[in-house]
Amino acid sequence: MKRVTLRDIAKKAGVSIATVSWAINNNKNVRIPLETRNRIQKIAQELGYKKNALASELVSGETKFIGFITDDVATTPFAGQIIQGAQDEAWKSGKILLIVNTDGKDTVEQAAFNMMEEYRVQGIIYSTWYHHPLSVPDYLLTVPSILVNCFDKKDICPSVVPDEFQGGYDATKLLINAGHKKIAFFNTTSPSPAKTDRLKGYRTALEESKIEFNNSLVFNVTPNQEGGYNFADSLIKSGATAVFCHNDRVAMGLYDALNKKNIKIPENMSIVGFDNQEVISAHLHPSLTTVGLPHYDLGVQGVKKLLSLFDDSGSSFKKTVTHIHCPIIIRKSISSIS
Repeated sequence: MKRVTLRDIAKKAGVSIATVSWAINNNKNVRIPLETRNRIQKIAQELGYKKNALASELVSGETKFIGFITDDVATTPFAGQIIQGAQDEAWKSGKILLIVNTDGKDTVEQAAFNMMEEYRVQGIIYSTWYHHPLSVPDYLLTVPSILVNCFDKKDICPSVVPDEFQGGYDATKLLINAGHKKIAFFNTTSPSPAKTDRLKGYRTALEESKIEFNNSLVFNVTPNQEGGYNFADSLIKSGATAVFCHNDRVAMGLYDALNKKNIKIPENMSIVGFDNQEVISAHLHPSLTTVGLPHYDLGVQGVKKLLSLFDDSGSSFKKTVTHIHCPIIIRKSISSIS
C-alpha cells in the first residue's frame, strides 16, 4: 500500500505542501484560516496520513531524545546494565535514548555529538565502562550533560558514580561481623578511584571495630585471575582467615590456587569479591559472596539527574557528585569463627 504524503493531501485540498505541513503540525506561528486548517486535517485523516513525529519535533524545536555517548559500555556485558537502566527510566518519562558506542575514538565521539545536535537532543549522558576521572569534552559544556560511571577532573560537569568507599567498608564489615580479625585485602595494581576508595573503606571498617590496620595484609595484585592465583602463598603465610578481593576475577584465581593446596573455602578461608559478575560469582564452588557494582541504578539515576536539570535553569554545570550504593550479595564463601 502506497504511503500517503503531504503532496497527496495538498493536491486534494488545493493548497501548497507548506500549507499542509503547517496545518498538520498545528503550527501556531503561521496564519491559516481555521476552516482551511480543519479541512486539511480532515483530508489527512480520510487519506490515512501517518504523521512524521520526528519531523514535527524538529520543526517545533522540542524532541523526546536524550543522547547517550559511551566508550565501551554497550559492548561490555556487565556494564551494559547502565544502558538498560537509562533506557527504562527514560521511557518512564516519555523520552528515547539515542545511543552511540564510540570504542574510545575521538572522531566517532565528535561525529556522535554532531548527529545528536541535528536531532536536537534535550541533553546528553556521557558514560564509561569503568569508574575513573576524565577531562570533559568541550561539546558537553554546550548542552545539559551528566557523567555516569566517571567524573570531571575540573569539577564542572555533574556526575553519578558508584560508592567505592561504602562497598569496601561493607565488604570488610561483613567479614568482621563473622568473627574475623585478621583480614587481608587483595587490592589492584591499577590506579583508580576503586583502588583508593575501597582501601579507605577497608581501613575505616577495621578501625571502627578496634582492629589495627596492618599494611602487610594489603597485597597489590593484577586485577585478573592470575593476580589472585599468584598471591595465594602470600595470603596463607600472612595468617589471615579471610580476604576481601578487589574483583571477582581475582577471587576466582584465588579459589583455584587454594583448591590445589587443599585449603577449603569457607572453612579455612572466607572470601568476599567485588563487581558481582554473575557468570563468575554465582557459579564458583562455593558461590562467591560479593559486592555488586550498581550499573543499572547508575543508568537510572543518570537520567533522573539529567531530567532534573531541565527544570532548574542555569544549574546544568553546577558540580555535584551523586554516589550510588553498592549492594552486597550474600552467597556461600564466608564462614563464622569464634
